Amino acid sequence: MIRLCAFDLDGTLLGADKQVSPETARAVRSLNEQGAVIAVASARPACYTAGYLWEIGIDGLVIATNGSYVAESTGRILYEHPFPAPLLCALTTYLTERKLGFCLLSRDGITSSRPMEPEVLARFTRYGEMARSHGVIVPPPEVGDLCGTLRSDILKISVFGTTEELKAELAGIAKTFPSLSCALSSATVGDVNLAGDDKGSGVRRAAAALGIRKEEICCFGDYDNDIAMFREAGCAVAMGNGTAAAKEAADFVTLSNTEDGVAYAIEKILPSYGKGAV
Repeated sequence: MIRLCAFDLDGTLLGADKQVSPETARAVRSLNEQGAVIAVASARPACYTAGYLWEIGIDGLVIATNGSYVAESTGRILYEHPFPAPLLCALTTYLTERKLGFCLLSRDGITSSRPMEPEVLARFTRYGEMARSHGVIVPPPEVGDLCGTLRSDILKISVFGTTEELKAELAGIAKTFPSLSCALSSATVGDVNLAGDDKGSGVRRAAAALGIRKEEICCFGDYDNDIAMFREAGCAVAMGNGTAAAKEAADFVTLSNTEDGVAYAIEKILPSYGKGAV
């Protein structure tokens, strides 16, 4: 029986247009109506995440900034783990000296060290417009000198570059700052969190708050940073468009996100798991 179902957003719950398709929304609502708690799990800040639950028409859980923030979509915070200010100061100084582009993510927004590429800025603008349509005011991404910042509300840092550049830079960050964990969240973005925070820990904390066992959890994802939550699930479903590593770590592989792979799995795969979806 599935009592908690967590969905990655980009490349999983969302199509190429960054929207939840009507077919996928219908399937997720059906799963929720049968008693499963629905969670969205993303590397994005919370302010750009909860709106997708509202768009589907349900309340649920938000696992944001790679698990460093867990809350009910109604706003009650279950877990929040910001960077200690001295560590953030040292890390932003290091990134600046390495001449890397990066941004700081809080629960309420994003601040970038340099102007964002037009397509990235347009994407965050769309996220903000969607949040505002549900009554949540989200400021546009800010740009500023972030070297040595002492903010106390930062939950994740994203670093930009090519895949090969990021692999080398993330390895250097992890070696220099042993209290941090690093992972690619896309081909051009590397994420830095406090050690112990990832999508898997977010799912685990959400399940503990609800008294849900591992075998009652299902997780959907498409990228390497989703593997951590696959490990916390009794049933892990990778998207057809997913990375080879994500598919290898999953129990099942469904259709791609542009083929309503989430809906297909809810209707065709989950009923065979544990003698029924819920």
